[in-house]
Amino acid sequence: MRAKIYITILVILIFSLAACVPQAQADPSGEQAAIPLNDCVLSAPGTNPVRAQCGTLTVFEDPQAQSGRTIDLNIAVIKAVSRTPAPDPIFMLAGGPGQAATEAFLPLLSATNRLNFKRDIVLVDQRGTGKSYPLDCPETEFEQEVIGVELPLEEQLAEFSACRASLDFDPTLYTTEIAMGDLEKVRAGLGYEQINLLGVSYGTRAALTYLRLFPERTRSLVLDGVVPPDWALGSTVGPDSQRALDLIFDRCAQDSACSEKFPDLHAVFDRLMDDLDESPVEVTVSDPVTAEPVRVMMSRLTVGTTVRMMSYSDMLAALIPLAVQKASQGDFQMLAGNYLLLARQLGEGLGIGMYYSVICMEDEPLLPETLPAGDSYIEPEFDLIHGACDVWLDEPAPAPAAWGDQKFDVPALIISGEADPVTPPEYGDRLSRLLPNSLHLVAPGLGHNNYYVGCIPELVLDFLEETNPSALDAACVEKIRPQPFFLSPTGPQP
Repeated sequence: MRAKIYITILVILIFSLAACVPQAQADPSGEQAAIPLNDCVLSAPGTNPVRAQCGTLTVFEDPQAQSGRTIDLNIAVIKAVSRTPAPDPIFMLAGGPGQAATEAFLPLLSATNRLNFKRDIVLVDQRGTGKSYPLDCPETEFEQEVIGVELPLEEQLAEFSACRASLDFDPTLYTTEIAMGDLEKVRAGLGYEQINLLGVSYGTRAALTYLRLFPERTRSLVLDGVVPPDWALGSTVGPDSQRALDLIFDRCAQDSACSEKFPDLHAVFDRLMDDLDESPVEVTVSDPVTAEPVRVMMSRLTVGTTVRMMSYSDMLAALIPLAVQKASQGDFQMLAGNYLLLARQLGEGLGIGMYYSVICMEDEPLLPETLPAGDSYIEPEFDLIHGACDVWLDEPAPAPAAWGDQKFDVPALIISGEADPVTPPEYGDRLSRLLPNSLHLVAPGLGHNNYYVGCIPELVLDFLEETNPSALDAACVEKIRPQPFFLSPTGPQP
């Protein structure tokens, strides 16, 4: 089950939150009570502890009924350092869908700490994630004798059915729109009049949904890795992934050291994938966490999925030419190790129940029944997505309301990576037409999510101060460079 799920989910890092969380109760009258906060410490392996104030807000699972099951939303507020803070905080919205904000953003706070000088940073675990009634399915992939073996569709759907049966929730109540209603309650409970939204990947869909529902409460938007309105996640996986990989291979070809070490990568990779179509390769690799030997089936699916997920990050993309060359010579250790590492991170870092609720309610109704034949190295299997959603929902979801040509004048800073395999710059351009008071930054050679890279944090800071996108001097973005390619396992050229 897990190997199939990874085709359309983002790679994320996993960190934990240790917090004291006093609780504000749901108010049947509809009036929002203040949310009490206590001092706490956010911590994670490899990061410095972060002092914060933490609490919970209890909301009804069904906000329309205002009765029945309740959810405790996990909230952390990192207070501004300044003695005269700005009244408008930064609400950070995580990706996935399925990431928890209190986990996903923690390792990046040090790179963007100046954002916190004048403004509170607010992290809310979206319902179904983190500590907000997490919807986690039982792990099965790492219990298999050989990981990465593609199961027949019927067996995969049976695993989806077992996962769904293990969760006590109504999937129709874990949508982006309902979650943004939760966020508005948090805003009111914390006493902020207006907020700035920083959304990453799926978090950009969440931010745009909040803007549509509560425009008067939205001071500004920072949107990194844009999920444009009316776009279904998964619908363009093949061409978007192929475009990003072509850019990575072309960049290697334009680098004398890389091209000499790894000539004609396009042809080498195509032959590798054709060979795996004919004869998948079983390899034994050390588990990157436990160091125990693990058997992995390297097929077109597992290699394609691994390469795609590596291309999200320029740090991992720097390994792709070396990993492809080694695999073409029969050494799959680097690809298999990355497959295990990325698969484990995904399985541990996402609320899978929330992920499929969003996908099945908001994206699957917009997907075609079958995918036309293409020439991309990886393609989603729509029969699996449709079958999984048939299992996940008691009734088919209606098509979501279209955004259309609705425009908003809210100040917005849009950020894209030139070689992003899932939300390419084209999507940022598309969104900028709906947000006329916006500036679109494109980081050369980079992949997915870049608000913390190079001079971009300073531009975000300047933008939040003046909320005047047209006044930003963004020339420094052109000087950003991706990680140099690894020419050997020891690293890039000197």
